[in-house]
Amino acid sequence: MKIVGIIAIVIIIASIFMFLKYKKWKSDPFGAIHTKDVDVLGMEDILPFFKQPTTLKALKENDNLIAVVIKEVLENGIFRIIACIYDQKNNLVVNLDKAEGWNAKKLDDRLTQAFGDKSMIILS
Repeated sequence: MKIVGIIAIVIIIASIFMFLKYKKWKSDPFGAIHTKDVDVLGMEDILPFFKQPTTLKALKENDNLIAVVIKEVLENGIFRIIACIYDQKNNLVVNLDKAEGWNAKKLDDRLTQAFGDKSMIILS
Protein backbone atom coordinates (compact mmCIF):
# COMPACT_ATOMS: atom_id res chain seq x y z
CA MET A 1 0.00 0.00 0.00
CA LYS A 2 2.88 2.40 0.78
CA ILE A 3 4.38 1.78 -2.67
CA VAL A 4 1.13 2.81 -4.36
CA GLY A 5 1.11 6.02 -2.30
CA ILE A 6 4.72 6.81 -3.20
CA ILE A 7 4.05 6.18 -6.88
CA ALA A 8 1.00 8.45 -6.73
CA ILE A 9 3.06 11.24 -5.13
CA VAL A 10 5.79 10.87 -7.75
CA ILE A 11 3.20 11.05 -10.55
CA ILE A 12 1.61 14.16 -9.01
CA ILE A 13 4.98 15.90 -8.62
CA ALA A 14 6.00 14.98 -12.18
CA SER A 15 2.66 16.24 -13.50
CA ILE A 16 3.05 19.58 -11.70
CA PHE A 17 6.62 19.93 -13.01
CA MET A 18 5.54 19.18 -16.60
CA PHE A 19 2.59 21.59 -16.34
CA LEU A 20 4.82 24.41 -15.10
CA LYS A 21 7.41 23.68 -17.78
CA TYR A 22 4.70 23.67 -20.48
CA LYS A 23 3.20 26.88 -19.12
CA LYS A 24 6.62 28.59 -19.27
CA TRP A 25 7.24 27.21 -22.76
CA LYS A 26 3.83 28.38 -23.96
CA SER A 27 4.41 31.91 -22.63
CA ASP A 28 7.96 32.07 -24.04
CA PRO A 29 8.56 29.22 -26.53
CA PHE A 30 11.92 30.63 -27.60
CA GLY A 31 13.11 30.85 -24.01
CA ALA A 32 13.95 27.15 -24.21
CA ILE A 33 16.45 27.68 -27.03
CA HIS A 34 20.08 27.80 -26.01
CA THR A 35 21.36 31.23 -27.00
CA LYS A 36 24.86 32.60 -27.37
CA ASP A 37 25.64 36.04 -25.98
CA VAL A 38 27.46 38.31 -28.45
CA ASP A 39 28.27 41.99 -28.62
CA VAL A 40 27.49 42.41 -32.33
CA LEU A 41 25.55 39.93 -34.47
CA GLY A 42 25.76 39.85 -38.25
CA MET A 43 24.12 37.91 -41.04
CA GLU A 44 27.35 35.93 -41.48
CA ASP A 45 26.83 34.57 -37.96
CA ILE A 46 23.31 33.36 -38.77
CA LEU A 47 23.66 31.88 -42.26
CA PRO A 48 25.72 28.80 -41.26
CA PHE A 49 22.65 27.44 -39.43
CA PHE A 50 20.77 27.28 -42.73
CA LYS A 51 23.73 25.70 -44.55
CA GLN A 52 23.83 22.66 -42.26
CA PRO A 53 23.11 19.47 -44.24
CA THR A 54 20.12 18.48 -42.10
CA THR A 55 18.57 21.94 -42.43
CA LEU A 56 19.12 22.04 -46.20
CA LYS A 57 17.66 18.56 -46.57
CA ALA A 58 14.52 19.43 -44.58
CA LEU A 59 13.96 22.59 -46.62
CA LYS A 60 14.44 20.78 -49.95
CA GLU A 61 12.18 17.85 -49.05
CA ASN A 62 9.17 19.88 -47.89
CA ASP A 63 7.84 22.88 -49.81
CA ASN A 64 5.85 23.99 -46.76
CA LEU A 65 9.04 24.68 -44.81
CA ILE A 66 10.80 28.03 -44.97
CA ALA A 67 13.96 29.39 -43.39
CA VAL A 68 13.24 32.28 -41.04
CA VAL A 69 15.11 34.54 -38.66
CA ILE A 70 13.05 36.04 -35.85
CA LYS A 71 13.97 39.18 -33.92
CA GLU A 72 12.71 40.08 -30.48
CA VAL A 73 13.85 43.12 -28.54
CA LEU A 74 13.96 42.28 -24.85
CA GLU A 75 13.08 44.75 -22.10
CA ASN A 76 16.77 45.36 -21.39
CA GLY A 77 17.41 46.38 -25.02
CA ILE A 78 19.12 43.12 -25.98
CA PHE A 79 18.16 41.63 -29.35
CA ARG A 80 17.12 37.97 -29.18
CA ILE A 81 17.60 36.48 -32.64
CA ILE A 82 16.37 32.99 -33.50
CA ALA A 83 17.26 31.07 -36.68
CA CYS A 84 14.74 28.31 -37.31
CA ILE A 85 12.58 26.44 -39.81
CA TYR A 86 8.92 27.41 -40.05
CA ASP A 87 6.12 25.20 -41.37
CA GLN A 88 3.75 27.48 -43.31
CA LYS A 89 1.02 24.87 -43.61
CA ASN A 90 0.79 24.12 -39.88
CA ASN A 91 1.89 27.59 -38.68
CA LEU A 92 4.59 26.37 -36.32
CA VAL A 93 8.31 26.25 -35.84
CA VAL A 94 9.63 22.75 -36.53
CA ASN A 95 12.51 21.16 -34.67
CA LEU A 96 12.56 23.98 -32.14
CA ASP A 97 15.21 22.04 -30.21
CA LYS A 98 17.54 22.40 -33.21
CA ALA A 99 16.98 26.14 -33.66
CA GLU A 100 19.87 28.47 -32.91
CA GLY A 101 19.68 31.69 -30.98
CA TRP A 102 21.74 34.70 -30.07
CA ASN A 103 21.42 37.50 -27.55
CA ALA A 104 23.11 40.52 -29.09
CA LYS A 105 23.80 43.96 -27.74
CA LYS A 106 23.81 45.27 -31.31
CA LEU A 107 23.00 44.11 -34.85
CA ASP A 108 25.41 44.99 -37.63
CA ASP A 109 24.27 47.29 -40.45
CA ARG A 110 23.51 44.45 -42.88
CA LEU A 111 21.29 42.60 -40.40
CA THR A 112 19.61 45.83 -39.25
CA GLN A 113 18.83 46.65 -42.88
CA ALA A 114 17.54 43.12 -43.56
CA PHE A 115 15.08 43.35 -40.67
CA GLY A 116 14.07 46.96 -41.29
CA ASP A 117 10.97 47.46 -39.13
CA LYS A 118 10.01 43.77 -39.33
CA SER A 119 10.42 41.13 -36.63
CA MET A 120 10.99 38.26 -39.09
CA ILE A 121 13.10 37.67 -42.18
CA ILE A 122 12.30 34.91 -44.65
CA LEU A 123 15.43 33.58 -46.33
CA SER A 124 15.24 32.09 -49.78
